[in-house]
Amino acid sequence: MEKKFYIETFGCQMNAHDSEKVVGTLLQQGYAQVDSADEANYVFYNTCSIRDKAEQKVFHRLDQFKRAAGKGKVFAVIGCVAQQEGEKIFDKAPHVSLVAGSASYTRLPEMLVQLEAGNRRVTGLSLATDETFDTPFTRRDNPHRAYITIIEGCDKQCAYCVVPFTRGPER
Repeated sequence: MEKKFYIETFGCQMNAHDSEKVVGTLLQQGYAQVDSADEANYVFYNTCSIRDKAEQKVFHRLDQFKRAAGKGKVFAVIGCVAQQEGEKIFDKAPHVSLVAGSASYTRLPEMLVQLEAGNRRVTGLSLATDETFDTPFTRRDNPHRAYITIIEGCDKQCAYCVVPFTRGPER
């Protein structure tokens, strides 16, 4: 299978920054980025659960590509919705093969190897990590702007906020 990927980012600036790092990591691993989901073998949806509209858009996009799953495409839901919904995503969208929260991005190349080896469903949902997704392979599309991660996760348990549950503890 060719290693071409497309990534679509929904939601906040942290997701935009995570997508830059995911792209850089995949390019470093020999994958080629393409401009549309139609051209890709791997389609990544980097998701946000802070903004409800972003979450709804993801499942709408996944519904649009149901038929394409049988044509050799691998669909991945990554980010906060992946962490929050976990394996329930496989029930809502059975054509999804990879569900990974942001705390597992460092393991993304390993998870893709599992998919290439024939595993149909791979997850990266553990929040038990001290690692940050610090990578020298960040791919920036805008040479005049860069996101900088000050902190990942949060130790507070505010009643209105999902960050500790979707991004893990402060690190």
